[in-house]
Amino acid sequence: MNKLLRKIAISLIVIFISGSFAACSETAGDIESGLKDTTVNTNEINASETDTAGTPIINDMIKCIYYNDSEFMQSIMNAQKVKPDSGNIVGGIVPHHLLACDLIASFFKTVSGENYDYVVVIAPNHKREGSRLINTAFENWSTHFGVLESDGELIKSITGLKAADSKARLLEEEHSVSSIVPYIKYYLPNVKIVPILLHGNYGMKNSIELGHKIYNNISQKKALVIASVDFSHYLPPEKADMMDEITLKAIKAWDIGAISQMTNDNMDSPPSIMTLLTVMKDAGTDEFKLLGHDNSARIAKTYSDSTTSYFTGIYKRKKQEN
Repeated sequence: MNKLLRKIAISLIVIFISGSFAACSETAGDIESGLKDTTVNTNEINASETDTAGTPIINDMIKCIYYNDSEFMQSIMNAQKVKPDSGNIVGGIVPHHLLACDLIASFFKTVSGENYDYVVVIAPNHKREGSRLINTAFENWSTHFGVLESDGELIKSITGLKAADSKARLLEEEHSVSSIVPYIKYYLPNVKIVPILLHGNYGMKNSIELGHKIYNNISQKKALVIASVDFSHYLPPEKADMMDEITLKAIKAWDIGAISQMTNDNMDSPPSIMTLLTVMKDAGTDEFKLLGHDNSARIAKTYSDSTTSYFTGIYKRKKQEN
């Protein structure tokens, strides 16, 4: 009896194992038939992504990672163009905090009537990343409105840096430039960009020297020089307004010495403003013309003890008579 039971048990085990192998073979066949070819297609690596509007986003260029299509287009609809008095607009101040997108759009709409070949953007390196006090990127920018080209020769002449020193990732992540690039391409579609990031410790002497160098390199070109700067930080609105009055007074008075001593209570990049003022002084511009002023609390329609304030404005040079 025991022998019979053992034979039956062995037979059942054999049948079970045989069935298991058959099932695994079928499953393996199903898995293999469902596998995709994992061979890397080098053409796909550099292929373009496409946004909802169908515009290609080129992978090997700098992307505008903060771009929001609906918010951008709404700001374009809200933009107000200020018709300046006679004279050519050669410089200006614009925010980079996208909460102030209507101010940004209005600034670029105002300068869009000019015929520029280049836009020089001077802006803060917020994270103070890298060992250099000045950084840039030689790569072109991929925007939803086409490619914004950089000008390598002009970048090299102004900054003294080489293509090997390019910091594409830093520029892509640094919102002081990346946030406003779509506006540049939208309103000034034919320009080339020269982006310059300045470390917070880039002092008054360096800023003045850089300003002279920028002017010497663009004086014979159709160029717009802008400082991408946000102003009073981390203060309640009433205190921020008081600091903004002090800051605006210094800007209008060309008081680089006072600006060099300013902190986040006034602005996020004194070096950018000092550099811009030097360029505008060399260019023989008129006084700073204020276009707009606002505060994050007022824009958001809510009270906060920690706000950011914004200015937009332009510098004009009298048109030369023939």
